[in-house]
Amino acid sequence: MTQYSMDLTDGARAARYFRDLLTVRRVALKHGLPFWNIVSANQIRPQTTIPSPANLQFQAYTTLAAGGRGVSWYTYNSHGYGYAPLDRHGNKTVTWQYLQMVNRQLKTLGPIMNRLTSTGVYFTSSTPFGSLPERPGQLVQAVDTDVPVMVGEFASEEGTRYVLPVNLSLERSAKLTLHLASPGKTGRIVSAEEGTELEMPEPNAFWLVAGQGVLIRLQ
Repeated sequence: MTQYSMDLTDGARAARYFRDLLTVRRVALKHGLPFWNIVSANQIRPQTTIPSPANLQFQAYTTLAAGGRGVSWYTYNSHGYGYAPLDRHGNKTVTWQYLQMVNRQLKTLGPIMNRLTSTGVYFTSSTPFGSLPERPGQLVQAVDTDVPVMVGEFASEEGTRYVLPVNLSLERSAKLTLHLASPGKTGRIVSAEEGTELEMPEPNAFWLVAGQGVLIRLQ
């Protein structure tokens, strides 16, 4: 639906992506089952948008924010689709490089997030994708920004809390400032490159490029 919606410009089809994702999340939590998301890594139809760093990150990070335990890309080989990671002769395309970047982040964050339990997910009121759960969450009451944002909330077995905000704009970067439910709490960014923790440039404030998400451990 990301490419079908022309990079989210078709609001009805974009809304279907989120509606389906949240439905699967609800059923998975109800029955104690892990779920994964099969998303697009090619030009799914000749008239649709093509893979980009933004829409590939978007598909990966929205899956993580919803509590998904894995991402599968349809499809690496072209099989008649355009702009696939491998062309019909098996040659790597520029999409391969984009996907390699996103998969490297998933490889780092996956082992951390797969030990967490999804406790909530909501969207800022500026989200133009139909009726979706809105703030406040249990951990984040509000997000100051001028782009639509999805926020996943998580807990570890030890009780440590995490949040994963995602910039839902596929067009531009944006600064986000989190307003946490517990006064005085701060967060540290979990590096998607090394898994180490990084300080934020400003207290509970950071920039995200188009489609990007970030895992934050609350102190």
